[in-house]
Amino acid sequence: MKEAILTDLNGKYIEPTLVADSVTGVFPIRQAVQHAAKSVAATQDQGVAAGAAAVPTEAAVGETLAGQLSEAILAGQQPEGPSRTAPQAGSVAQAVAQTGAVAPPAPAQEIIGYIVAVTVPEGLYQPRWDFKSEAWTEGLSQAEIDKLREPQPKQPSQVELLEQALKDVKQQAAQQQSVLDSVGKELAQAKLELITMKGGKSA
Repeated sequence: MKEAILTDLNGKYIEPTLVADSVTGVFPIRQAVQHAAKSVAATQDQGVAAGAAAVPTEAAVGETLAGQLSEAILAGQQPEGPSRTAPQAGSVAQAVAQTGAVAPPAPAQEIIGYIVAVTVPEGLYQPRWDFKSEAWTEGLSQAEIDKLREPQPKQPSQVELLEQALKDVKQQAAQQQSVLDSVGKELAQAKLELITMKGGKSA
């Protein structure tokens, strides 16, 4: 087994998958169309409305032939050839061919992606399969590549984060101490003024 690549309809890289070693090339991924049955039914209805014959199933053809056989017996006619027996699978197919009816078509399918069994070259940021050149190409623009190449900011280590947190705590403590010192000075000044006022009154 070897690695192949799943792509979308535009050839854009989705994810890797595994294929046999002998597999090489590009292969479509098909999926049954959900509305295929409805489309066939709608087409048949339109055909009937326009005077076209509806597509008969084998059961419907069998019932028709059996009815014709019964009518012939009741009318005193002797059925000829294969009609003397109940219609079998072969006779049903033959009847379909004789009446010109068309067998129901196989369910429609649509392409939903591709399997690319070609090695992706090194150095591609966003691989994309080019169906014209049949080769892997770069899916990003030059501007997007330049942005990816820009140096990313260095993430601080755990030790650096702890050191910064310690600095922040010390700074907060220093600010609080400054506030306390300022309040202490204000209190001392107020006491001095109070003592002076008392001394003046006593004199």
